[in-house]
Amino acid sequence: MSIKFMLYDTTAGRVVALDPLVSSMPADISGYYFAVATNEPEKKYGLVPDIDVLKKSSEVVIDTGNQTTTGVKATRTYRVPVPANMVLAGRVWLFGKSAACNQTANTGDKARVNLNLQKSGSGIGDVTRVSGVERVPNSTTEVTYTEILAIDLPATEFGAGDTLDIIVELEVTAVDSSNPGITFKLHCDPATQGNELVFYLQLT
Repeated sequence: MSIKFMLYDTTAGRVVALDPLVSSMPADISGYYFAVATNEPEKKYGLVPDIDVLKKSSEVVIDTGNQTTTGVKATRTYRVPVPANMVLAGRVWLFGKSAACNQTANTGDKARVNLNLQKSGSGIGDVTRVSGVERVPNSTTEVTYTEILAIDLPATEFGAGDTLDIIVELEVTAVDSSNPGITFKLHCDPATQGNELVFYLQLT
């Protein structure tokens, strides 16, 4: 089975080799989701999902194309497998870079990134979609923006084989009355520094 989780060194800020105390766990570490310990006085390591399960290597940018009407124009779902029965709660963060431009420069066209969570394709009762800042490029050349969004996950029961679905939407929220036309993009290229789309799962 593929490794679904790795140890993250909070001091170095990177994934590290498995600690000897957990190296004998089975590959999917079912039943050991939070069973991580070290002999150090400070908790230096955290157990995090293998970010590879979130990457779409065939895609480097989510692109709405030129839009003249409002609404959600692009959606992507990133699924995190849950290896055992457990209750998860906490917060999911999105870090990325977006870009927007107009067909004709104006201040009427607006777009934003939305973030939502589901459980195995179904809504979670107390989870409300969050929206990023509306972007108003007022330019025919791309204007780039830093996107940071966070969404809370209330205590939710998951079974083995369920997935925590991270849903990203690109939404056009307004169009100019005279010269509508906006293109909105969200970069998601794991191979290009600065263009990564990164999710941080702060769950307990």
